Amino acid sequence: TDTALKIGTIDVFRMPDEIKEFGADLEAISDEINHCKRFYRVPSHCMKWGRPCEYMGICRNFDPQMEYIGFERRKEYG
Repeated sequence: TDTALKIGTIDVFRMPDEIKEFGADLEAISDEINHCKRFYRVPSHCMKWGRPCEYMGICRNFDPQMEYIGFERRKEYG
């Protein structure tokens, strides 16, 4: 017998209205992220990729009364 792992796939069809609604939701979420002034910690991800997060030093000394000094928004590409 073949011991290779097999993966099943199915086609999922969406109606044009569903695709438009998804696009609008995605755009609203993106706008919200782009206008965000606060960035929240996720301590469970400090070592998620097998190495320390580059912001670990900031998060370890976290003070909820301070703004998130040290976090900078990335410049737009282009």
